[in-house]
Order: sequence, then structure tokens, then C-alpha cells
Amino acid sequence: MRSTFLCCVFVIIAASVFGQEYNAYDTNGKRHGKWQKKYDNTDQLRYEGTFDHGKEIGEFKFYKPTSGDSPTAVKTFLKDNDSVKVKYFTQKGEVISEGTMIGKDRVGVWMYYHNKSDKIMMTEQYVSGKLHGEQLTYFENGQLTEKVSYSNDKRNGIRIIYSDTVVILK
Repeated sequence: MRSTFLCCVFVIIAASVFGQEYNAYDTNGKRHGKWQKKYDNTDQLRYEGTFDHGKEIGEFKFYKPTSGDSPTAVKTFLKDNDSVKVKYFTQKGEVISEGTMIGKDRVGVWMYYHNKSDKIMMTEQYVSGKLHGEQLTYFENGQLTEKVSYSNDKRNGIRIIYSDTVVILK
């Protein structure tokens, strides 16, 4: 009887100590500390990361229901800055694209990679979520294949397409 009681006390204490490891709130009701969220009716993670009094900080990993243990996106939040470094991955963990976001808007240079390669396929420049600047596309050998300029999400000027030997203007 006494051992059953002690066992129950141990289970309650362990549950309260380990239960506090994730998904806690601060005194103002804001998320604070390590968080994990799972998809409904499954043990598959949807995301995991850390909050500092309601603000995301550090690395957050996002998963799709079919991605298993490999994240499909990783966002790195800075404590004193609104910009977020973002990387998108294939299910095999290869980088598809990367860049910076503020809120839901892409900003600065975004890079996209050739399939199953770490070689840059394309770069784009964004201002407040809109294409603004040059979009450059590359062959897998690194040679430029296309150049297009954008202004406020609209193509601006001529599109230049390159081949191995010829420059074609369109």
C-alpha cells in the first residue's frame, strides 16, 4: 500500500516537472519557453520552437504531415529584430530556397537551388513582399541563362535569355 502511494506521488511529481517542459505561458498569458504543436489526431509534429513572452526567438522547425522527422521549413527569429531567416527543404533535407522575411513578406535577395544540388538556380530581389530588382536564372554550371528586371512585382524592361553561345532578346 505504501509503495503504491509513493509510486503515485512520484508519477504526479514527474508529470508536473516534465509537463512544464513544453507549451507554457507567462503571467500575462503569452507563450513562453519551448513549444511544440502536433497535427490533430497524430503524434506528427507541426512545429517546434521557443517563445520569449509571446515573441518567437531562435530556430523554429516546421513539418508537413508526411515529412517525418525532417523539417520542411526552418525559420530563425532574432530577439531584437523583426526579420526572419527562412530555409525551405525537400523531404530528404535538401535546401530548396532561402531568404529573409518580415512578417509574411519576402525581403532582400532570395535564392533558389537546382534539384538535388547546392548550386543556385535563381536569385530574386524583394521589397515589401514584391519582386523589385533583377531576377537572375542560372544553368547548373553557374552560367547565366536569363535576366529579367522587376519593379513593384511587374516585369520592367526587356527579358534577356542566354544560351551557351547566343544572346536572345525577348
